[in-house]
Amino acid sequence: MSPEGPIGVTVKFFGGLRELAGSGSAFVAIPGGSRLSELLARLDGLLPGAAEKLRTGLSQGYVHVLVDGRDVAFLSGEDPLLSEESSVAFVPPLGGG
Repeated sequence: MSPEGPIGVTVKFFGGLRELAGSGSAFVAIPGGSRLSELLARLDGLLPGAAEKLRTGLSQGYVHVLVDGRDVAFLSGEDPLLSEESSVAFVPPLGGG
């Protein structure tokens, strides 16, 4: 745990993930110095059904994660450091025709 204390992160859910989470967004407190993986661990306790689907989607590559509007796949490393007031969005694939 970081000596800087807890930070607040806004988590946004889109598409079917919104239904699993029961809301379009949540404000989650995590220790300062936390990474995306630690946020996911926190979501395991808060939203177990949604967290399981997120982990499956992430491991199979069909859920995109945006940290502060930037796709994690294009950031250096896939486990970015989160800061106070970071915004993390989980976006499932979009379809249409």
